[in-house]
Amino acid sequence: ITKEELTTFYPDHLKWVASKQHNKDFDEVTKEDIEETLYEIANWYDGYSFDKNCKTHVFTTWSILKLFKDKEGAFDTYWYDVGGTPLILRKSYDKIINNKFLLLNGELEVPVNVFDNPTSFADMDPRVLLFQTGYLSFYKAKDKSQYYLKFPNKEVYSAFSDYLLEKAYKQNNEE
Repeated sequence: ITKEELTTFYPDHLKWVASKQHNKDFDEVTKEDIEETLYEIANWYDGYSFDKNCKTHVFTTWSILKLFKDKEGAFDTYWYDVGGTPLILRKSYDKIINNKFLLLNGELEVPVNVFDNPTSFADMDPRVLLFQTGYLSFYKAKDKSQYYLKFPNKEVYSAFSDYLLEKAYKQNNEE
């Protein structure tokens, strides 16, 4: 869902979430309340871009629909909570952690050729794996030799960092 689609097809839903977020009756919600809420929804669920020029951004449809269904209109890690950490990422945990490029620092510069035809899962660069599983997204275009990736939104960042912390804590606790 794009921002335009969200505002066009779900205006009452946005107003309802704004009423919950601003603790107001539905009829008391202002345009400013809706804009603030839309900004927060974007922080949580927008940010996916699949075109290399980063011109189109989309929201996580599942999370938007779950937000609209939530009785409190509360932001949460809906997408992650449904599927958890995919097996493919759990199996790649050491590969991801052992590559110090991803310390939840924001953005990654990845040479374009890293995305070219990985021959097997074992050979796949962890950054490509994280992109393909939705944990990273294109966020800006600069030149043709680099892709620029980052966590697309607060939902993914929060879920992924919680997973890494939990996993690291369990490993350290066992040692």
